[in-house]
Amino acid sequence: MTNHDKNLTRALAILTTEVDETDVCFEAGSVIVRGQRLNPLIDDERAVLAILMADKEFGFSVSTVENLAKELRALQRVWFDAADELKLEEAA
Repeated sequence: MTNHDKNLTRALAILTTEVDETDVCFEAGSVIVRGQRLNPLIDDERAVLAILMADKEFGFSVSTVENLAKELRALQRVWFDAADELKLEEAA
């Protein structure tokens, strides 16, 4: 069995568990799906992730992470802006 076949088999095994977006989480650069840790820096695991991304639930999960990152960046910007204002007040 080639690596391609193994990756497809692994992805299909994950998909047959009827994963929904709540079964997908992200931790330290890895994607965890129903307890299966997939690291996109490892070629075979990246291939499994590519197959999983064809499923809409994985798209929803990625969108959720993107939206959360935008919200966190906005919160961060508030503090950066406040720091910049303090610097301007001190300089005046």
